[in-house]
Amino acid sequence: MNELFLKIINMSISASWLILAVLILRLVLKKAPKWVNVLLWGIVAVRLICPLSFESALSLIPSSETIPLDIEMAAKPTIDSGVPAINSVVNPVLSSFAPPQHVLTSANPLQIWIPILNIIWLIGVGALLLYTAVSHWRLCRKVDTAVRYKGNIFQSENVSSPFVLGIIKPRIYLPFNMNGQDLEHVVAHEQAHIRRKDHWWKPLGFLLLTIHWFNPLMWLAYVLLCRDIEFSCDEKVIKELGNEQRADYTQALVVCSVNRRMIAACPLAFGEVGVKDRVKSVMNYKKPAFWIIILAVIACVIVAVCFLTNPMGFQFDEATHTIVSANHFDMRNADDAVAIEMNPAQISELSSRLAGVKNTKKSDEYGGFTPGYQISALLEDGTYIRINGYSLSDNDMVDIEWNEERYVVSDEEFQDYLSRICAGGDVSSADNAVAGKTYLYEGEGFMGNFTITLYNDGTFTYYEGMASSYIGIGSWEQNGDSIILTDDGHGGYGIVNHFRCDGNDLVFVEQDSNNFVYVKVKDGERFHSTGEAFKPNDTTAAVTKWFDYLETPDEMKWDGSLEINLTEFPDVTFRWSYGEMLAVKGSKSTSLYTGMPIWNAYFCDLSGGGLPELCSTISWGSGMIDNRVIIYDYANGASYELSDRGNFDFTLRFNEADGYLYVDKRKYNTDELVQSGRLVFKDDCLQVEGFSSNVDEPAKYYLTIGAEGVKSIELTMPNSSGGCENADGSLFKKGERIWLENLDGYTDLRGLTITALGENGEIIWTASIPNEDENQGFTHLVNDDWEITNIE
Repeated sequence: MNELFLKIINMSISASWLILAVLILRLVLKKAPKWVNVLLWGIVAVRLICPLSFESALSLIPSSETIPLDIEMAAKPTIDSGVPAINSVVNPVLSSFAPPQHVLTSANPLQIWIPILNIIWLIGVGALLLYTAVSHWRLCRKVDTAVRYKGNIFQSENVSSPFVLGIIKPRIYLPFNMNGQDLEHVVAHEQAHIRRKDHWWKPLGFLLLTIHWFNPLMWLAYVLLCRDIEFSCDEKVIKELGNEQRADYTQALVVCSVNRRMIAACPLAFGEVGVKDRVKSVMNYKKPAFWIIILAVIACVIVAVCFLTNPMGFQFDEATHTIVSANHFDMRNADDAVAIEMNPAQISELSSRLAGVKNTKKSDEYGGFTPGYQISALLEDGTYIRINGYSLSDNDMVDIEWNEERYVVSDEEFQDYLSRICAGGDVSSADNAVAGKTYLYEGEGFMGNFTITLYNDGTFTYYEGMASSYIGIGSWEQNGDSIILTDDGHGGYGIVNHFRCDGNDLVFVEQDSNNFVYVKVKDGERFHSTGEAFKPNDTTAAVTKWFDYLETPDEMKWDGSLEINLTEFPDVTFRWSYGEMLAVKGSKSTSLYTGMPIWNAYFCDLSGGGLPELCSTISWGSGMIDNRVIIYDYANGASYELSDRGNFDFTLRFNEADGYLYVDKRKYNTDELVQSGRLVFKDDCLQVEGFSSNVDEPAKYYLTIGAEGVKSIELTMPNSSGGCENADGSLFKKGERIWLENLDGYTDLRGLTITALGENGEIIWTASIPNEDENQGFTHLVNDDWEITNIE
């Protein structure tokens, strides 16, 4: 069953390329007859129905099998979409599912996930089939009292708009209240549906949608199919009508229009799809020129040939083709490479690899290129197979030459095999890979762990410790056992450091190295490989940037949206539009917060609860518009805000130098920076550390009341205490802003304990700020709807 599920996914992916082509052609062929669009959707249906396809050199399908049917059993799960950019994003994620090589009994997690996804797919199919059955039954019940008008035409008082129902013996159902002129046009339209067998094609389209319900493009294709079917029938009816009759026809469309929001397999309703556009189409109809029809038919034929066929692939049969001898050379690390003969065991592996190579396509893409490394094999029939690698920096440019044909290879496992053999290795290079690992310095870092991370894309980062203000960023390269790290030069540092590989360690080589900024590593000292992903320092939560239009305001998508999925919330999609942030879970959307607009969004576990919060800058207000910072804790449904309406604007930014989120405080509606500090979460409230502005006058502090029912406020500071309440004894109102006179003269809020009491002395809210040096300069406290801030 899992294999069937994966086959259907592959068929859906292949059809998606065809759907994209049809979407483009629909725009190009606007002046063509409308039946051409329906014909194009018919080609899509053929691609979805036929499990087999011919191979063709003209095929534009990038890959006929994007997901290998044995992916759940693969030691290194990968896909081959035929598009390198997609592969480079997806495959590292899939490879992370592979169990560690030293854990021999671990199962590939895909063996668990694929059956689960299979069950989810079956549930979706069953739900749509049940929905269709119930809808059809209800519709049949609705028209069971209909009376025959004539022939296959029936009228019913329960029908609000004309439609065709039935597959074997289709019937036309009309409402009783139609006048003669409208009835004539409606019947002509519905009879055209029946003659064109649309009562077959629409249910077939819905059946294919039911099978491929997980593909968003299939939903779009089905909606457009229904639309094109109606446009095509309109065209069929009106092409023989005069202008006055067409006006009557459009009047019938308007009279019979209905607002149908649900996608359904049936019925074919006269006025349910795009009535406004159909009216325009009818009134503006012009008979297409003959040459346009010819071009449209040719376009359909080309689409069929290019998208109903699979790309040509390399085929090697071990039983009929015997390799007599083989050799390899590698010029990546030598100007004058020597061909090395392969031993019988290597030749046997080569034969097996050629028979099992996947995702190849006949192409001269690398024709004329000079191979940097190659395997050349002589077959028993006297022909040669040459496997060529062209890239000197990675393994992704590979093709096979045989019988005067070339085949581009996008099978990553085969690419790695070629590179390994040509480099003289008999074990997978992954066994000794340094990429994708973090290395921990055996000595002392600069007040914390000193780590180096080498990424698979050839870049690195290093952090010398929590006290370091410099983050090393650059590129690394490997030459045998030698590793070279070259900083990108930011901060004025041009640092190059050398290491050698020793087992799972990186050993520092002092010769020709510049060493680091704060920590001076000695020759021979080691950085040990570790599976732990160290953070920039011991107290910083990792920050994930989603978007930031404060950096590029001209790129703001005012009419678009963005979506992101996090592994921490596997069943949730976060969706941004300029005015609202949503959490989408299944069919349910929950509004998290709004803005006018929402300028940026970062994810960071500020609270230390293990799950990240959403951190954003928003503009808010009507007439008086201010900028504020909002933090939304999705896991707990809590929100926190930094704002001082009419006095100050607050904006959020990411500081790449130390990996923190910072808040900038400016005078309202100006660019004058007042303070800037690091955003943190302490003592169950949002705080900003490190505000550094010079203030000549003692600060005044104001409290925004965050709840109803507050009678009085009590304050305690290290050297004083006090409180406040309304002179008339009335309760404070939620949102009311009051002056905390007892705090006048204090430069910050260290040591403050504040308590809001109700009428009976009950505690409504309380907060404390420890009297510690680390809170020096702390002048702004936000907790839910409560806020204390100073105005300077």
